[in-house]
Amino acid sequence: IFFKNIRTDQYGFRFTENINILIGQTDLIFCVGDSTTICMESTNEESWPYLLDKELAPQFRVINAAAGAYRSIHQRYTVEYILKNFKPSDIILHTGINDFQYRSRPGYHKFDVNAHPLRNMVSKYPFHNFLFRRFGLYHMLYSRLSSVYKSFYCKIKPANEKIPDVKELLSTPSIWVHELESNILEINSLCNAHNTRLWLILFMTPFFETQNPEVIKFSE
Repeated sequence: IFFKNIRTDQYGFRFTENINILIGQTDLIFCVGDSTTICMESTNEESWPYLLDKELAPQFRVINAAAGAYRSIHQRYTVEYILKNFKPSDIILHTGINDFQYRSRPGYHKFDVNAHPLRNMVSKYPFHNFLFRRFGLYHMLYSRLSSVYKSFYCKIKPANEKIPDVKELLSTPSIWVHELESNILEINSLCNAHNTRLWLILFMTPFFETQNPEVIKFSE
């Protein structure tokens, strides 16, 4: 998509070696997250999981198991799969921002909460799907036009259709924080059950001067 040579293995991980050979020979660390972790805008050698792998090898090997636009629900499914199949010593989970952003987008309530955002965009239009999968320029143009449309739509939306406001989402964090917290706790329980260490990296909470005490507590 970003004109980079993106290579994945048979499991869809951004890792160029055979994981099955490494199992039992070294401790495996899986990085689970979204676009910030998969680093699609960067070469593999510039991604932070690769750089961490270089620092820790050969005692540990670091595997990039992230995917762009993943929310905590998708990361939970990914962790379940990893724990079942690869027996990792550690999992680094970088999460948070997409749970918030997904809830702040117009029409989020119309979609399957378990579905990837791309599925919501392309599933109904086969030709759109064909272009989206094959042409990076089309993807970038579509993304820009979608942003313009969403801004315009928020101004002309029907009076009876409520679109979440960013400040409203932060003033009532239970709307999206509950989902995030629930999935993180489940991931932690899964890791404990498999004697796997979990390292949690959360995105910084957006800050507004009008935060109420509940939001301030969450930010801290």
